[in-house]
Amino acid sequence: MARLKFKTTRPPRGFWYIQPETRLKIEGEDYGALMKLVLAHRQYKGLPGATREEVEIDVERQICSRLTLAECRSEGPDDVLRPVEENQVLSLGAVMGFTKSAFTWLASGAKVVDTTTLKKRQETCLACPLNSPQKGCSCSLFYKTINTLVPAERRHQDLHVCSACGCGLNAKVQMPIEMVMKADDGRDIKYAIGCWVPEEACVSAAKPDTPAP
Repeated sequence: MARLKFKTTRPPRGFWYIQPETRLKIEGEDYGALMKLVLAHRQYKGLPGATREEVEIDVERQICSRLTLAECRSEGPDDVLRPVEENQVLSLGAVMGFTKSAFTWLASGAKVVDTTTLKKRQETCLACPLNSPQKGCSCSLFYKTINTLVPAERRHQDLHVCSACGCGLNAKVQMPIEMVMKADDGRDIKYAIGCWVPEEACVSAAKPDTPAP
C-alpha cells in the first residue's frame, strides 16, 4: 500500500474515492472535505471502517494506486500495492500490446465469456479506481475501434481503460482468461487489489492439462 506525501496539495487526478461496497464515486474539493464525505457515507450505509483514521488510510491508499512515487510513499517492502512507477504510466506501447491481442482474439472468432462471468468482471472493474477515462489520449482511436467490435448489449458505458495494464475494459472483460494472460505475458503489471485478472489467472493455472485424445 502507499500513502500521500502531501495532503494539502491536490493530486494530479483530484481528490476522489470509490467505495467498493456501494460503487459510489465520492469527490471532495480538498483532502479534509473528501474524508468527511467518505466517513459520512460509510456511517450512513453501516459500512466497516467508519472512523476518521480508517477512512484516511483507505482513501489515501486508493488515491495512490493511480499515482506515482512523486506523490506517494510506499508503506513498506512487503506492500501488496505500491504507487505506479513513472515508466508504468499508460504508454502507446501498452496500448498497442493490448490492441494486438484484442485483434487476435476477434480474428479467432471472438469467443466470449458467459454472461455470469462478464457481469462479475464488469462489477469488479466498475468498483476499481483504476477504471480511468482516457480523455485527450492520442490512442483513443484504438480503444474506440476495439469497443465498436464488441456487441452493444455486452458493453457498459462506465467502463473505460485500466490504468494498470492499458487495456480497453469493455473488450478485456469479454475475453477468455487464457487470451488475457497472453496479452499480459512478459509485462510487469500491478493490478489493484481485488482485480479479477490475477484471481482467474491463478485458477486457470491450477487446472490440470486436458489429456490428448
